[in-house]
Amino acid sequence: MRIEQLACFEAVARHLSYTRAADELHITQPNASQQVHALEKELGFPLLKWNGANVALTEAGKAYYSEAAKVLETLVQAQVRGREIDEGSFGTLTVGVFGSSQSEDLLPLMAFKKRHPQVRLFFQRASSDLSTRQMLEGKYDLCFMRIDPYLDDRLEAHGKRTDRCYLIVHSTDPHASQGSITRAELASYRLIFASPDRSFTVPSAQPHDAAMSELSENIIFAEDQDMAWFLMRMGFGAQVVPKSVLHFVQSDLRALEIVEPPYEATLAWVCSKENGNPTLGLFLAELDKRS
Repeated sequence: MRIEQLACFEAVARHLSYTRAADELHITQPNASQQVHALEKELGFPLLKWNGANVALTEAGKAYYSEAAKVLETLVQAQVRGREIDEGSFGTLTVGVFGSSQSEDLLPLMAFKKRHPQVRLFFQRASSDLSTRQMLEGKYDLCFMRIDPYLDDRLEAHGKRTDRCYLIVHSTDPHASQGSITRAELASYRLIFASPDRSFTVPSAQPHDAAMSELSENIIFAEDQDMAWFLMRMGFGAQVVPKSVLHFVQSDLRALEIVEPPYEATLAWVCSKENGNPTLGLFLAELDKRS
């Protein structure tokens, strides 16, 4: 039995007309008749009969039609679902996140979810030192993160943007009343990083900047961002963050723009080049189109 035979019988049985069924299927009336006869021959019992000038279902045909219609509907749904999965509009996307301060950065992802409501999103805690390995091992599909010119060649970056960086200090800090801070002043701070794996790599956008190259010698680590805020309040240090994080800064903390020259960070959506998830492919294609 072929799908074409089943579809032809279903159309004839629904219309009780070979002519209307043939028009719907864009075939000739003799072709429609041949399809039904071939199906009846294979089944071994008649499905349709002529009632005067009209077509009618046999009793066996009525029962067969009921089940055949269900089968065809299932096949149509399977075809639609398969196409959606292949195109990425039905599937899952697992995202690595460093914390709640990334909420604004993830807005393109939430817009993607709104455009494709059948996509399921999952979130995993990302680790700064392990993010490359985690993506290559498939713990998550992608991560929005700070990148440098030495991104692992097994990864690719999409939707790159450059953000000005700010120093977050407590309101009691001597520089708190200023709107900005110089690179030279920045070098005197102990910096706090929300990195549970106790790792930090100084961004390499300005490799000859002596003030920035000394940062890794004067840092402390916090288990998470909440602990970083706490350590700042206790006077243990300050934190460098991109501009997108500023709306999370609490009222007793101050944001100072880093100047002379400005300090910038390059951020992007990063994923493994070998990741074949169709939903990831669709998200990146739409992201690149809008960039």
